[in-house]
Amino acid sequence: MKRYFIVKTIFVIIFFLGCVSKIPSPQQRTARLLKKISEKNYSYAIYKNKDFDIFGVYNQKKCNDTMRIYIEGDGLAWITANRVSSNPTPLNPIAFKLFMLDENCAIYLARPCQYFSHRQCFQKYWTSARFSEKIIQNYMQTLDKIKKDFKIKKFYLIGYSGGGAIAAILAAKRDDVKKLITVAGNLNIKLWCEIHRITSLKNSLNPIDYANNLKKISQIHIVGSNDSVIPEKIIDTFILRVNSSKIKKIVLPNATHTNGWVSFWKDFNKRF
Repeated sequence: MKRYFIVKTIFVIIFFLGCVSKIPSPQQRTARLLKKISEKNYSYAIYKNKDFDIFGVYNQKKCNDTMRIYIEGDGLAWITANRVSSNPTPLNPIAFKLFMLDENCAIYLARPCQYFSHRQCFQKYWTSARFSEKIIQNYMQTLDKIKKDFKIKKFYLIGYSGGGAIAAILAAKRDDVKKLITVAGNLNIKLWCEIHRITSLKNSLNPIDYANNLKKISQIHIVGSNDSVIPEKIIDTFILRVNSSKIKKIVLPNATHTNGWVSFWKDFNKRF
């Protein structure tokens, strides 16, 4: 069967010279993830689309007609409040960690320019245009390729943080999404910018604007009680706008934006 995988548990050993800074280099972050993929005997792929190449990992579990898609967060978009990162590859890839706990047929998808750079890697695509129509269309193309390659009929879309925004918009635009699950998902971009007093993401789409197209989709939105990055208010405004009996909110006690999710997911992912 045709695959889009570039490498199957065969990796080039990367050697690093010089001093290691406090923030691991993009090459080091990528090498760390590739090592984990190799240890788990997973396969990775680079999905080539019109504008962006998207890095993905497949866990090689048997697929029936449904696949779970994990979408990563924004990654290292900013070094400081005033300094944009030169590369958004995550320091702490939460969605990847959740994906590794899933025993079902699943694929992890990074965000554009994470792990592998390509021709369109301009900083706006992990800042103001991180949820742009162009990026959404490239995920649409990637899902179409996955669906054809694996003969999948339905998707479960699972997004962490900014990946939750991507997942929600995709769910609103497709007719093959069986369930939408967000973990600390950024589901109201305008409110998020207002809360943190940052410049609006003028080149991005806002998930809450697609609420009417999500009413018939089963959804679970999980937020940490101590998450100061994506506070519960953001989830609440989205749920209120969707206004559907198919939507459920879970508040995870003591969880922050990055802590508490892995231990929670060990059991939770078996129940949906």
